[in-house]
Amino acid sequence: SRGLGDVYKRQVKDVDKAIEKIRFSHATRKYKYPVFEGRELIDQKTLAKMAGVSRQTVARWEELGFISRSDIGLSGSKYFVIKEVVSQLERLKDVK
Repeated sequence: SRGLGDVYKRQVKDVDKAIEKIRFSHATRKYKYPVFEGRELIDQKTLAKMAGVSRQTVARWEELGFISRSDIGLSGSKYFVIKEVVSQLERLKDVK
């Protein structure tokens, strides 16, 4: 039986690349997003664009618990916080 680490590695291919792309999009202000109490909120579609992956990939990351949405919601929907997503993805790199 394969360990959880194998599943992680397979699912988060190129996580370094995704993190770099998110950071670059964030730094260059490529996308517009709401800011609530100093936290920049993005939806699944924007996160996928920023990371250079499909929405399905973002949904899978969420399903597997790699990333999670903030408890902050605007008009009923929960958002990801850019900095939280980056640190959640950073943690995946440490999984052996």
